[in-house]
Amino acid sequence: IFRLVIIAVLLMVWLSYPLVTAIIGCLFVYIILLQMAQFYSQQAYGLWPQVWPVPEEKVIKGYEQFLYRLMFVICTVFAVTFIIKHMTLFYVVLIFYIVGLLTIRSIIKKLKYQETLLRD
Repeated sequence: IFRLVIIAVLLMVWLSYPLVTAIIGCLFVYIILLQMAQFYSQQAYGLWPQVWPVPEEKVIKGYEQFLYRLMFVICTVFAVTFIIKHMTLFYVVLIFYIVGLLTIRSIIKKLKYQETLLRD
């Protein structure tokens, strides 16, 4: 994840067009959050259920909180980078947070749906 954030920040600094910079920031927010969803899927069905038998609702809720915190940190890093580069377009950074929120909503909805399929 750290490498993706570094690559995104370098691309955002290197490219001087505000629209391209905003698209790169949104794309990397989306990619990083999807990568973390992949990590959850691999871990949730591996070791965790045997070591810590907790209800799936609590696991998904905790994972959702983790994703929100991760999104806030990543979007803040990208927002600071964007604002430093394009100070007059500071309001564009809201797009990063919107993309993150919509991505997390979609990921959690998909995880809950997969859990209902596995329960049946």
